[in-house]
Amino acid sequence: MRASLLPPVYRGLSFIIGVVGIMISNNLYLLISAFLVILMFLCVQGNLMKFAKFGLTTILPVFIILVLIWGFVRKEWPGVEKSWEFGVLFAICTALRLALLAGIFLVAIFSLSPEELTHLFRTFGVRGRVLAVIVSCMNLWSDFQFYIRQVYVARCGRGLMPNRRFVTRLRQFPFAVRTLFISTLMLTIDRADTWESVGLIERLERFSQDSTGLQARSELLGILLLALSVFWASIAALCFFYL
Repeated sequence: MRASLLPPVYRGLSFIIGVVGIMISNNLYLLISAFLVILMFLCVQGNLMKFAKFGLTTILPVFIILVLIWGFVRKEWPGVEKSWEFGVLFAICTALRLALLAGIFLVAIFSLSPEELTHLFRTFGVRGRVLAVIVSCMNLWSDFQFYIRQVYVARCGRGLMPNRRFVTRLRQFPFAVRTLFISTLMLTIDRADTWESVGLIERLERFSQDSTGLQARSELLGILLLALSVFWASIAALCFFYL
């Protein structure tokens, strides 16, 4: 399922409805089923390895911390039952929600091309400076990675990092925070100063309008995706209110 086959507006609506279903779902089996569906979409899009890397570096550590806190410290599912089994179950459900949120964001939003993403925001009424801010923020992660790599390279060159293993890099992160904050702030100010000079806002308007009809998109696939999201949110709501 290529990104060009699905109209961006259907992706946006499916994303919003899917997120609502994820947030209200409290059934472990339902969350697992939704997670398997998301994995299927990621596999079709070719983003499964990217999601797996994110899961191992972000979701898994969070899951371990949640298990320790709710399973062995608090020993409860908040507002449901006080026992370590329910605490572990709550940690699993929370980690699954986080994984689902990341997965659906990758499937519905991050897989869009820049012109489709701009068109999506404009479809939902985001225009002008707000659109320019959002588009600029989409590049923050790549900027973060660039500056963090610079810090690691500098510390390796000075002999302050014995190796580039994950644990070693994690220990060096506090030293990268100041550089990361200052560099990103300066870059953001520079970008804001150049908005007017390069006519970014006007160019975004023309960019989205010119790219609206570039690719053929399947309305049927969009409707099916939207129907699947509505079905998922409905099942989640039924489980939340009646089970």
